[in-house]
Parts: sequence; C-alpha cells; structure tokens
Amino acid sequence: MAETREAASSNGTMQPAPATRRRMVEWLGVLALVLGAAALFVTNNDFSRHYHSDESNKARFTAELVQDFKHPLLLLQASRLVNALVQAEDRQAITRIGRSVSAAAASGLVLLMYLLARPRLGIAAGFAVAAGVALSPIIVIHAHYFKEDLLLTLFCYLSLLALARFLAEPTRRTALLLGVATGLALSSHYKSLILAFVYVLALVLVAPRPARAYVRLGLQAAAAAAVLFLIVNYPLLWDPASFLKGFFFEGEHALSGHDLRISPMAHLFSFHLANSLIPGMTLPLALAAVAASLWAALNLRRLDTAERILLLFIATAYFVVELSPTKPFPDFQRYVIPVVPGLIYFFVKLLSRIAAGQPERKKLILGVGALMLLAYPGYVTLNLLYALDRDTREAVQAYVENNPGAYVFEWYTRPGPGTVRDISAVAPDAYRSEHGFYVASSFMYGRYLAGLGMPDQPPAVYAKAGRYARLFSGFECVEIRPRFRSFAFSNPVLRIIDLRRPTEQASGCEVRVHGGAQE
Repeated sequence: MAETREAASSNGTMQPAPATRRRMVEWLGVLALVLGAAALFVTNNDFSRHYHSDESNKARFTAELVQDFKHPLLLLQASRLVNALVQAEDRQAITRIGRSVSAAAASGLVLLMYLLARPRLGIAAGFAVAAGVALSPIIVIHAHYFKEDLLLTLFCYLSLLALARFLAEPTRRTALLLGVATGLALSSHYKSLILAFVYVLALVLVAPRPARAYVRLGLQAAAAAAVLFLIVNYPLLWDPASFLKGFFFEGEHALSGHDLRISPMAHLFSFHLANSLIPGMTLPLALAAVAASLWAALNLRRLDTAERILLLFIATAYFVVELSPTKPFPDFQRYVIPVVPGLIYFFVKLLSRIAAGQPERKKLILGVGALMLLAYPGYVTLNLLYALDRDTREAVQAYVENNPGAYVFEWYTRPGPGTVRDISAVAPDAYRSEHGFYVASSFMYGRYLAGLGMPDQPPAVYAKAGRYARLFSGFECVEIRPRFRSFAFSNPVLRIIDLRRPTEQASGCEVRVHGGAQE
C-alpha cells in the first residue's frame, strides 16, 4: 500500500513512490528501445526500388489506386493513407513510404514481443527478447522492403496473444479483440490463413475449456474478422474476379513451385533451417533457438497458454513453408520471418531458466547468451545495413561507363529493369556481332546452378544451368562481389561476360569487390 502512494520528500514536495519510479524507468526504456529499433529500420532505406522485383509494382499500385490482389491490401492501403497526407508523386518517394510502413510494423513487433515476454520472463528478459528481435538481420533488412512480411508477422503475433486472452476469458470483448487482430492478419497476407489451423489446434490441445464452449463467441470473432477484411479490401466488392484471380494465383503458386521445385523430403525438412534461419539469425543463435524451442516442446506442462499457442504457431508456420515446393530465389528467407520472434522468445526463456539454476555461473551464461542474441547478430545487421545503399549494381553502372559497348542485362543486374529475364536464354553466337557484353546476376543464375544438385527438377532448370556454365567458362569475365555478403534482394554477385574474348579453358573471372564493410 505504501509503495503505491506518493511519498513526501524532505522539502515537502510529493515524489513518485519507488514502484511508480521503477515503472516510469521501465517504460522509458521500452520507448527508447522501440524508437532505436525504428531508427534502425529506416536507416539507408532510399536504395533503388528496382533492386527488389516487387517494389516498383507496389509503388505504381499505391500511386494509381489499382491492385492485382496477389496480396491483400493492408500494406497498400496504409501506404496510400500516408501518401494522401504527404502527396508524394515520385515513385521512389512512394517506395520509401511503403518501406516506412514496413518499418513501423517491425517497430510494433518489437513492442509486442516485450509485452509478450515481460509478464512471463521478467523485465530484463523482456528487454532481451525485444532487443533480439530489433537486431535480428532477417527482420531488420526485410523492414527495409515495401513488402507484406513484417505486417504479417506483427498481426499474427497480435492474433496469438488475442487468442490466449480469448481462451482464458471467452467474452464478447475478447472475441472482438481476436476478430480484429485476425482480420488485420488476413488483410496483410494470405499466408495468415495458417492461423485457422493454429486456432483449431489450440482449441483441441490448449484450451482450458471444452472446444464447444467457444463456438458461439468464436463465430462472432470470425464475423468481426470477415468484416474488417472487407473494410480493408473493399475494392474486391466491385471487382471480385480480380480478387479471385489474384488469390488463386498465389494458391497455385504455393503448390507448383517457383523455377525450382524444392521437396521437403529431399532436405529432410531442413531447407529453411539451413538456408533461411541460419543466415537470417546467424548460426549460433538459430541453432540455439531451435534447440530451445524443442526443449519447450518437451516441457509443455511448464508453459502457459500463450506460450503453448506460440509453440503451435512456430511449428505450423515452419512446416507449412517447408512442405510447399515454392521457395523462390533469391529471397525465400522472408517466408520464415514469422517464425523468428518466437524462436528468440524461447531462446531467452531457456537462457533465463539455465541462469536461474546456476547462480554461480549466471554471469558467464548471460554473457554467452548476450553474445549470441545481440552482439554477433548486431554485427551482421550493421554490416548489411551499411551495404544496402552501396549495392554491387552500382559497380555495374561504373563499369558500363568506363567500358562502352552493347550490353545485354538480365534481371537483378542494374538499378533499372533488366533487358531479359535471364541471359541463359540468349545464344551468344547469334548476338556476338551486336552485343559485346552479357551481365549476369547470382540472383538469377544461382537458382539454376543450385538446381543442378537437386533431383526431379523441371528439364528447363538443368538446361539453363548448363547454358550458364558454358557462358561462364567460355568467355573472359569480371566478377563483382559484395565486401560483406549477398542478402535477400541486396548485393548480388554480378558477372560481366565479355563476348568479344572467348577462351578455350575456364580461367576464372577477374574478381572485384564493391561496397559494404569487410566481413
């Protein structure tokens, strides 16, 4: 009682009680963390919109108030609302607005993870979870793209927390909260439909009451979600054909693959672990976080309702994208972004449990944990951020200016649109008299060369890989590499092939390094 009252100081003025002061300090710290994360998420976000294959389309959709419904419209509608206030006309400026919306969603995710972790793990661990999310390379870099991934992740986690509240206290208020959160998630990306599966599993495996106790209120939540989805996506009401076309395009795409067909069994359900989580979170943190989540799964009785739901979501989100043969190069990493905050949460939870049981080694345990959670991922993130606006495609422009001639560019080779989708489709003998150079990007040729080592690919994959290999070995070339690494849609390895200078044996390319900080 005394702690909750204001205490009088020696000069008679009223001072906040210790509990109030601690609370103020805590929330000032939270505010500083979220604002710091927001600053990180918008740093260097003015790189060319042509670096990411989808951003120019989204800028056009935002400016012209049109859409193809291949994604729900929440990101576009939010960007249009901001643009209505600032009246940007330049497509690059509109792209920055869309990227800023993604950054705002990522900042909201940092706050939400603190709100999830704080009551369960304590203040210090809550800050660790939030800071781990804020410094995670896969989250920071994708917060710089005019894409739906961070909106999807934010509202999926909001829906999970709302579901936990609803299961604990099934009332109209909690049902409405669940419906609103779910409607926002559905409006951010069609992938959010996995929430329906998670909800069913939660009713069967986690709910403290029989499933039938939630049916009536659950229907009200579903109705609220549907209404909100229609409010956000209202253009579908007068153009349902375009909506259905876009929706089914994405569904068919998920089942049919993208260039390569990557089987889950061929990789033993570890493709995204090896190629998305490890580079996106860093090797030590990714492996430790997966191990921590497995530990949590083996200790379900020690988890509360929200944690069990979170574990169900992580497993569902991961295995759904593993089951799909669609793992589109170059940036299939974005498919596992919704998994990452939950993995970080369980890593911090396990670390807290170990430290609590080993008081004499607590400092060492926490030090190693901080190194894996913050220091090394932060190092990677800062290097990737530094390189965002020092892209290897800038070096191609400089090379072209210094070496005049006729060039054939493929996608992902320069700040503007490529001339052809991939240069493997262009026969060099037929064009040697007209074109002196081909420019190839690892974001194109990398997928086909990777396909050489995978069984049961479409014949075109092997044929294109062979044509790329002959081009690379048959002519002199210059290879431009990033100083740090290629990541998502940033800094591909580029090869400038000189068709005027055939060679009879593979002598390798002249390697030039561009941009970024040395790894």
